[in-house]
Amino acid sequence: MPMRLVFLLVISFLSLTATAQLRVGTWVEDVSPSYLEGLTSCLGGYGLPFSRCGSTKVHDPISVRALSISDTDTLGIFVVIDTVGIGDDFIADVKQRISLMSGGRIPHESVHVVATHTHAGPDLQGLWGGISPLYRQRLVKASAAAAITAHFSAQPTAVFAGTAQADVLNRRGWNDVDQNISILDFRTIDNSRRIATLVNMSAHPTILDDSNRHYSSDFIHHLRASVEREWGGVTVFINGVVGDAEPYTAQQRSFAAAEDVGTTTAHRILETETALEPVTGSFDLRVVKFQHPVTNPLLLAAAHIGVLDVNLDRKHRISTQFTLFQLGDQVSGVTFPGEALTGLGQPIKERLPGKYQFFFGLTGGSYGYFIPRSEFGTISGRTTEELFSLDVGAGDEASDVTHFQLQ
Repeated sequence: MPMRLVFLLVISFLSLTATAQLRVGTWVEDVSPSYLEGLTSCLGGYGLPFSRCGSTKVHDPISVRALSISDTDTLGIFVVIDTVGIGDDFIADVKQRISLMSGGRIPHESVHVVATHTHAGPDLQGLWGGISPLYRQRLVKASAAAAITAHFSAQPTAVFAGTAQADVLNRRGWNDVDQNISILDFRTIDNSRRIATLVNMSAHPTILDDSNRHYSSDFIHHLRASVEREWGGVTVFINGVVGDAEPYTAQQRSFAAAEDVGTTTAHRILETETALEPVTGSFDLRVVKFQHPVTNPLLLAAAHIGVLDVNLDRKHRISTQFTLFQLGDQVSGVTFPGEALTGLGQPIKERLPGKYQFFFGLTGGSYGYFIPRSEFGTISGRTTEELFSLDVGAGDEASDVTHFQLQ
C-alpha cells in the first residue's frame, strides 16, 4: 500500500479520536485597493509621512484572513490583515461591527485583530499618511465579514501540530533569534479535508524596501500560496517574535527574493506533513490586562496631533492586553500587542507550557517595539527600535506581567 495512503488512513483514525467539540472555520477577503482607493491612500512602513502615497499598483493581493476556533464555552477569532500595523480606533471599529453584525453573539473580547507586518500594505496606523475614508470603511466591513463568515461556517475539527525551521537572522547583530516555525493544521472530522493551516513565524516582511511602490504582502504571499496549492484550505500567517528578526536572502531586496524566501519556507512547512502530531483537549483563553505610560516624545506628539491612531488616557497610558491560550496539554500561546525583540519575546515563549508554543505578535495592538531594559540603547549606530518604543521600561513590565500570569 502506498505510504501516502497509509498516512491518510492513520490521519483519518486519529481524527475520529480528536475532541469533537472543537470547531474551526476560516474565510478570506481580498482587500487590495481599487485604483481610486490606492490613489487616495498611503503605503505604510517606510520613510516620512506621505512619502509613499498614491500608488495604484498591486503586485499580489492584500487580504483579510479570519480564523475562528471554538469549543463549547470558549471562542477566539483571529482577524489577520496584510498591513504594517493597526490603529486602536480601527481595531475598535472592527470589533464593534462584528458585534453588531452577529447580533452580539461574538463579544469584543473574543476578537483578536492582527497585522502581518508587511511594509508594502496599506497604512492602518496613520504614521505614513493613512488611507482614504472610503477604503478604511471597506476594510472594516471586510474584516467583520471575514470574522463572521469564518465563525458561522466552522466545522467539527481535528487538530495537528508541528514545527519547522526558518532561515532568519537577528538584524541587531545578536546571535539569538527565533528560528522556529510553529504550525497548527486543522482538518474536518469526517473526511480529513484541510480547513486551515496556521503558520506562526518570526520574520520582518521587509524584503521589499522603501523604493517599492506596489501593494504586496512580501514573502508571506508566496508562503501562503505555496502551502495552499499543496495542502488545500486556507493558510493563515501570524508573525511571532518579530522585533529584530528578518529573513535571510542571498538575493537583492526584490520581488524575486520575496518569492524565493516564501516558497523555500513553504517547502519546509510542507515537509512536516508526516510528522504532524494530533492535538486533543479543550480550548481555553485567559485575558491579561496591561497598561503602560508612553514617554517617547515622538509617539506622544504623533498621537497628540492625530497622526498616530493610538488611544491614551489622561496619564498618557496605553491600555491593552495579552491573551494566553491553550489547546489541550500540547499547545499553548500568547498574543502580544507589538514587536517584541528576541531577548524579551523568546523567554516569554519558552515559559509557555506544552510541547508546541505560539507567540502572536502585533495582535490586539501595534504599540511599536518592546525592548529589554538591559538592551535599550546598547547597539552602536542603531536606534530604529528605540525610536519607536513606548518607553524604556515597557518591555520589562510586559515580561513581568506575562511571567506572573504563567506561574
